[in-house]
Amino acid sequence: MYRCTVLEVTACVDESDELASLEVYNTVWPRDAVTIEAVHSYRDSAQDYIDYLVREDGVILGSGVGAIFAYRPHRVDTLITVLAGKRRRGAGTALYEAISKWASERRAHELEVPVSGNDPESLAFAQRRGFTEERREVGLVLSLAGISPPQVQLPAGIEIVTWAQRPERTRPRS
Repeated sequence: MYRCTVLEVTACVDESDELASLEVYNTVWPRDAVTIEAVHSYRDSAQDYIDYLVREDGVILGSGVGAIFAYRPHRVDTLITVLAGKRRRGAGTALYEAISKWASERRAHELEVPVSGNDPESLAFAQRRGFTEERREVGLVLSLAGISPPQVQLPAGIEIVTWAQRPERTRPRS
């Protein structure tokens, strides 16, 4: 006997869907976790935007986001995230195909996806689909906990204040 499950890819239609998509993203990328407010800001800054969920038998396996910005209308910033325990079931492929179709309908002919340097499985997934490395970014973090701020000697005549301390110093409107 054979069992076949059907993957269902649907566009997020409400905040509940968006939160589910965000939960997948934040689970897959915990060091880059964002808030729903950040998602809305990103979406609102895009020229066009899509957010998908992929399910198997009603269970969410992953999410995919595509965003087109005015400064690069031919390229779709793409995030395809599949939960670690749900990989190798076709969810990533289904999301890739849905975003590719969405991009094509908008005459965008490039997808750009980030892949973590310590995730060879995702890198292999992208390479099997013809993605090539365009650039490499190394993330660096400096923990400031336990570090005392350096003593800074300002030049004569220089004072650092907040706008709240000197509201009259705001820039004139043009």
